[in-house]
Amino acid sequence: PGCLSGPYIWFGCPESPHFLLVKRRKDELVDYLKRIHDKNQTPRLPEFEVADDLRGNLTYRSSNTTRSGVGKHGGSRPGSEDLAKTRKSESPGKEDQAGDQDDNLGLLFSEHARWSTLYLALAASVGGFVYNGQIFIYPGILEKSYDLQLKDTYSVVLFNSLAELGFIFVALWMMDLPSLGRKHSMSLGYAAAFGSSILAVSLAGWLTGFQTANSLLRATIAGPYTIIQVFAGELYPTSLRASGLAAMSLFARIAAMLGPFILTSALQSSQSLVYYEFALAAGVAGGGTRGDPRE
Repeated sequence: PGCLSGPYIWFGCPESPHFLLVKRRKDELVDYLKRIHDKNQTPRLPEFEVADDLRGNLTYRSSNTTRSGVGKHGGSRPGSEDLAKTRKSESPGKEDQAGDQDDNLGLLFSEHARWSTLYLALAASVGGFVYNGQIFIYPGILEKSYDLQLKDTYSVVLFNSLAELGFIFVALWMMDLPSLGRKHSMSLGYAAAFGSSILAVSLAGWLTGFQTANSLLRATIAGPYTIIQVFAGELYPTSLRASGLAAMSLFARIAAMLGPFILTSALQSSQSLVYYEFALAAGVAGGGTRGDPRE
């Protein structure tokens, strides 16, 4: 797949218009927008151009109300209601403007975006650790502790995948309910993953019960792990959304890579320790979600 998709992405896939805008590649952006109009056969103005001052100098101004995003730690959700663009009285030079455009990492950890970034890093790391870690360690536990053949463990993992799909649809439905929303749906998912981990320890002596608990663990952690992809995009303003999602994905991948080493070491000590680690991770993420007042 990489041999086929790589050349296509490099030579055939267009660059993101937002990226061209932020990087001030205006001629490419205008040409691309014109081609989109022509492809869609929609009328366009005969002449249009991109403004020279694309973003200026951004500073964050927090609101005084909890609903608009101020957290307990003094941070605020950097959304459309909480961000104000204040520009210098003197027009900045090109070098200063370029610096502003490339400082998305600094903006992610600025005073009022910091807590959104840290929370998303926590939630993504827990999702990557528990979800991918369970997929990795579960067949080995079945083979080691229950004498199942490796080929038999694959059918069990496939059944878990089918159960996971159902829970993902339920989570997507729950997150749009007015009484729950994103945050409370994620909290319920983490609570269910915590309970499933403890249940797996309690039912370790009964193979069917142990398998059921593992199916629930994978399915319930998939709920908040899916919702966080939506929630992350809503916590950041448009100018930071791509960078925020990329940072969140980075933390999830790092946790997924570290998971096998941590869980294999725990399994050498005891099987129960593996599921206590899952429970601890889900509990921490659930507590962080409940403790954050933002929706």
